Amino acid sequence: MIKHKAISESSINFKNRTIGNVTIPFKNHETIHTENPYKYSNSEFQKLASASGFVHEKTRAVREGLFSLDYLSAM
Repeated sequence: MIKHKAISESSINFKNRTIGNVTIPFKNHETIHTENPYKYSNSEFQKLASASGFVHEKTRAVREGLFSLDYLSAM
């Protein structure tokens, strides 16, 4: 089992954001939560995907195995 430490990341906004025709208001220097990276071995990730109702289709290792892209499909 691989031990991991969860790290969260936030971004600081300096202005409102518009996506399509929806404007999202932000206060000056308001932070938004942007990421929760977790580290899993390939077998742990495949078990998690299966338990969540997905079939693991393919793994592509990226940057010399530092991380991977995993292709899943719904069961």
